[in-house]
Amino acid sequence: MQLIGFLFLFIIATSVVSKALGAKFEDDLDEIDKTLRNIAKDKGKYLISITFDLVSHITIIILACALYYVFSPINGSLALLGTILRIVEGVILAVVEINNLVLFTVSQDYIAAEGAEVGALETTSRTIILREKRGFTIGLAFFALGALAYSTLFISSKAVPLALAWLGVIASVLAFTGICLRYFRPKLPYIYQIGFLLMILFEIILGFWLLFS
Repeated sequence: MQLIGFLFLFIIATSVVSKALGAKFEDDLDEIDKTLRNIAKDKGKYLISITFDLVSHITIIILACALYYVFSPINGSLALLGTILRIVEGVILAVVEINNLVLFTVSQDYIAAEGAEVGALETTSRTIILREKRGFTIGLAFFALGALAYSTLFISSKAVPLALAWLGVIASVLAFTGICLRYFRPKLPYIYQIGFLLMILFEIILGFWLLFS
């Protein structure tokens, strides 16, 4: 249990560090020149940010396996479902980071490019960023569904405090609903944000509870 709690907190911590390091590298399709120049200018920080994200996503896969090991004796079906969903999440998000490494390579070529090559590299970069955004959204959808499966298991088994388990269910449903709305209606981001803020809160509390229970 303590290991699982640590893994939950470690994933959040590495994600926060990555976002802090990568704040200036936000992928903006309307300012592709600025994005590529920022990456090329501060390539060390960009690569460190990607490294932290890769570590976080690999840890998600480790967490999923640990969750199954601990909770499958309680409810094998829900544990298997939740574990598969979280593993798929981790794999998709890891592939997204590999995609970002391609963007890094393009940014290096972009600085030295001239003439028609500049436009071609900008077009390539937009394609890479769109692929990254879609992959990230799909990965987060699997995250929300995996969390919902395990939160349901927590309620049925009373493996964690009931209020905490219900927080996980509510946060997961809101997060998944927000992802769907944001995918089809990009101008409606607020439910998406609220759901994931609740998900972060849920996993922080759950992590500490598992770590010290």
